[in-house]
Amino acid sequence: MSKFVIAFDVYGTLLDTSSISGALSETLHLDKNKAEATSALWRRYQLEYTWRLNSMKLYQSFDIITEKSLRHALKESGISFDDPVIKKLMEAYNILPCFPDTASSVQQLQRSDNMKIVIFTNGTHEMASKALDAAGLSHFALDVYTVENHKRYKPDPEVNAFDVTGSLSTGMRAIYVDRSRNGWKDELLPLETPGALEPMKIVHGLEEIPGLLASLE
Repeated sequence: MSKFVIAFDVYGTLLDTSSISGALSETLHLDKNKAEATSALWRRYQLEYTWRLNSMKLYQSFDIITEKSLRHALKESGISFDDPVIKKLMEAYNILPCFPDTASSVQQLQRSDNMKIVIFTNGTHEMASKALDAAGLSHFALDVYTVENHKRYKPDPEVNAFDVTGSLSTGMRAIYVDRSRNGWKDELLPLETPGALEPMKIVHGLEEIPGLLASLE
């Protein structure tokens, strides 16, 4: 029987990062559209900061990056803030809810004897622990792997791959969770990589993954 090790990212895969728009709206008194746009900008800069640090061979922990990218997004959006506001929003980021299909899908995967579920995240151990606990996922007792020891962010090969393209570039198989149903549009590959040029499967929710993997046994 095959043995699968399934590495889930935390932010944006298990936990809904877009939900932080609610905290932005409440804390900063923003309308729905402004809060959602600011949330998306925050997430964009959070990821961009990690890539820029990688390219400069520098490192700051993900909690610091998350706060810096929040400040960047607020400034660019023309939103006034102070340190107490930042603290409140950072606290909200540590208690993001999971997607509706997360808990049931992880539970179903854990029932299989040939599947091991792990967490692989840019976040610190402390961030991941708080987030999983707040989202009601800590009882699954998943092994958590972070980039902290290597001080390099995904998709640096030293810490392995992030997202579908990063995984494919290291020869791994990848599943793209396309919740928004926009299709696969990444054009970075092909490069001189050992892997495929696109995900082996596109799904629209985590609940599709157990059946997909069962078909590969």
